[in-house]
Amino acid sequence: MIIRSIGKALLGKASPFQIRASALLGGALGFTADLERTPALTVGLVLLMLTLNTNIWLATVVALGGAALNLLLLPASFHLGRFLLDGPARGLFEAAINAPVLALCGFEYYAITGGLLLGLVFGWLAGALMSRLVRRTRAAFLNLDAGSEKFRALMAKRRVRVASWLLLGATPSREAYEKLATKRVGNPVRIWGTGLAVAIVVAIVLLANFLAGPYLATKLRAGLERVNGATVDLQGATIDLAAGRVSLDGLAMADPNDLVTDLFRTVKVEADLSGQDLLRRRLRFDRVVVDLAASGIKRDVPGRRTGTVPPPEEGPAEAGYKTIDEYLNEAQAWRDRLAQLRSWLEKFSSSEKPPTKEKLEEKLRREIRSRGYAWAAADHLVRGAPTLLISELRIERLQALQIGGKQLNIVGTNLSTHPSLSPGPPHLTVQAEDGTLSFEVGSAETGRALAFTVKGIDGDAIGRALRAAPVKGGTADIAVKGTWEGAGAGGVDLKLDTTLLGTTLTLPGVQEPRKIDRLVLPLAVQGTLDAPRVLFREEDLAKALVAAGQKELASKLADEAGKRLGEDAKKALEGFLGGK
Repeated sequence: MIIRSIGKALLGKASPFQIRASALLGGALGFTADLERTPALTVGLVLLMLTLNTNIWLATVVALGGAALNLLLLPASFHLGRFLLDGPARGLFEAAINAPVLALCGFEYYAITGGLLLGLVFGWLAGALMSRLVRRTRAAFLNLDAGSEKFRALMAKRRVRVASWLLLGATPSREAYEKLATKRVGNPVRIWGTGLAVAIVVAIVLLANFLAGPYLATKLRAGLERVNGATVDLQGATIDLAAGRVSLDGLAMADPNDLVTDLFRTVKVEADLSGQDLLRRRLRFDRVVVDLAASGIKRDVPGRRTGTVPPPEEGPAEAGYKTIDEYLNEAQAWRDRLAQLRSWLEKFSSSEKPPTKEKLEEKLRREIRSRGYAWAAADHLVRGAPTLLISELRIERLQALQIGGKQLNIVGTNLSTHPSLSPGPPHLTVQAEDGTLSFEVGSAETGRALAFTVKGIDGDAIGRALRAAPVKGGTADIAVKGTWEGAGAGGVDLKLDTTLLGTTLTLPGVQEPRKIDRLVLPLAVQGTLDAPRVLFREEDLAKALVAAGQKELASKLADEAGKRLGEDAKKALEGFLGGK
């Protein structure tokens, strides 16, 4: 049936218009068809193919050829898309990306925009080639006389009769080709195809709730994987557009730094959804509530990384600052976690300025390395509202197995993919129910404040983490407060106070370990978040010892400093301590 349909298109009744239209739509569909990225464009091309009097089988063959060619030309599609989206046609595509319905065409993806143009060129060339072949074939049949000995001898051959039956279903007619020779366009509209297209549109409208669920689940999974940097599982989503309610079932996010465990897992998420933004490819959740979630549960199947974290940018080394490698055992594990935190904060940050050419190039290279050319997008062309906005997020009683099963309460506001387009600055707080842990990022003024406290850390754990291991026993409280820079910078300026309670301290030059009831150690942290530099001066330690009632111990530290650092340092400490 397929062979005969194509044969009829080439040798049968198809007009040049039908052949060219079939090839043109097939080429565009082959280069852009993707229900996840281009739902409106894909459905629109199919409806157009049904409505116009095209040969569907011929268009399908061209689409398959275009899809195969698109895999080879994907880098070319990307670079052509960059020329269009960030070049002379930027205004046109920016308007389409932010317009209802057209926003669902996926023009923000460079490979889709460039692929659409390449697909149209491919379809036009294929249509022109097939039209020329058809004209020549039909002209050859017109030169044959059905009553001639030559024609009868040709049709007497079994292979010719079989080929004629396969391609056309009947013997070609000279009279029919004489009639087709004057036919250029024919009827451009297919009546039954138009009726079917209308029925499909009506079905989409009536089944909007049913169809929106899988689409929403797909978009959320892709968006969360992009933010999380690792596998996100989502069993399904049910949506009620009329009531503005959505329910997510079986949400599990793999830990990017420990792929055998889940960073977050819950059975159900209930949310209030603004349905009016869906046609503009915007997801706005007015309120998201999660209850009885967990973190640190082992996965049945290990996850996989879905993104790459940018390499750390070493800040300028200032006098007195050291890297975390000089302070901590397992420094690489700390850097991995801090790099993940930096990635999250960069997505969390707000910037009103469009990206510079250098920053845009860096972002696109990172996306291509992690997800390929097909997913690199011109997010900076999004206007009006973020593609994803959570106005209010509440996660209650999150059981964090990584920290002894503590229950955490999380509250977030204005969390989005485009913070500069949100109604207010982003803000996120995490509080342990027992009061031993808190985390806060963002503020009403800038959205770039950072605060973190944790209480009751085992002193031996602190000692094992430090290279010098001067701490043993007791507990420690840590308080971090400061600011961090916006997206693409990752810089921090933090004050870190560690309060040691009931610990035993071993200092250079002191033979016996000394029991300390309470000692506050001030540190300064600057540089980039995933390659920080820590300042901890011995005069600060001496000051802390004096404040803790350990002036004698501070003097011994000054003597040791004089031996190791020179008399200038010793005199500075003696002046600070007030004499000896």
